[in-house]
Amino acid sequence: MRDRLLTPDAAGKMLGLSGQSIRNYLRNNEIPGTKLGGRWYIPESELYRRLKLQQKYIQKYGQGA
Repeated sequence: MRDRLLTPDAAGKMLGLSGQSIRNYLRNNEIPGTKLGGRWYIPESELYRRLKLQQKYIQKYGQGA
C-alpha cells in the first residue's frame, strides 16, 4: 500500500501549524518530505509518526516543556 502524500498546508492543519511552518521544517530537514514540481509533499505515515512522538513528549514532560 502506498503512502498518501500531504501538502504542507494539509499537514499544518493536522498539527495545528501554518503551512509556512511546515515548509520551514521541510527545508531544515526537521521532517521528511519530497519536492515534486517545485512543491513539497509529506508522507502521511511520517506525519502520524511525528504526531505520535509529540504526544509521547507531552505526556512525559507536559504541554509547556
